[in-house]
Amino acid sequence: MTGVQTGAITVRPTGPMGAVIVHLKPEAACRVMGGDMDEFTDANIGLSDLFSPTEVALLEEMLGEAADAVRRAERIQAFLLARIRGETPDTLVRRAVLQLCRNPNWSVPRLAATLDISERQLSRRFHAMVGTNLKQFARVVRIGKAIAARRRGWSWADIAYACGFSDQAHLIHDFKFMTGDPPETLFRTAATAEHGGLNASLAASGFYNTFVT
Repeated sequence: MTGVQTGAITVRPTGPMGAVIVHLKPEAACRVMGGDMDEFTDANIGLSDLFSPTEVALLEEMLGEAADAVRRAERIQAFLLARIRGETPDTLVRRAVLQLCRNPNWSVPRLAATLDISERQLSRRFHAMVGTNLKQFARVVRIGKAIAARRRGWSWADIAYACGFSDQAHLIHDFKFMTGDPPETLFRTAATAEHGGLNASLAASGFYNTFVT
């Protein structure tokens, strides 16, 4: 299990690879993982370090015996649902997440004023539940919006304007920082025959920046 990744991660398999990737919203992730999500930022933690090794071994066995991808997804869903903790997610942070998903260019002072909370308290609570700061989260949201717009056929100039980048150079800089490649290279990689389907799904997800090459 991993939390927010603040930079690019590239998976280079040495042989055949199968994966079931579960993408949790912040309010769900904190209930499954427990504790502050900033402990998981840029981390790569084995399931057996979070759950009973016996339970994880049983899950691996069931995944190996599953007839198809649908059955594998059902097994993992059941595993995670059974381990959701009862703590209520921070509703104020959830509102902040939703607001930034709609308007990623909002400043921290404006967001804090809208939510009627101090900037310091908002930043602390946001980091604990989401695992990253407000500006980094907004940065990822802008990248997600840009990817979605490009898949709809928009030009990069139009995307830069519509998604809140100061200019096209700003867009390219953030793409390189978050994904390891400029946008055109990223989309060529995502379209490769070998891993195209997987990369297309990864590129379309809102808070993910892992690509298989």
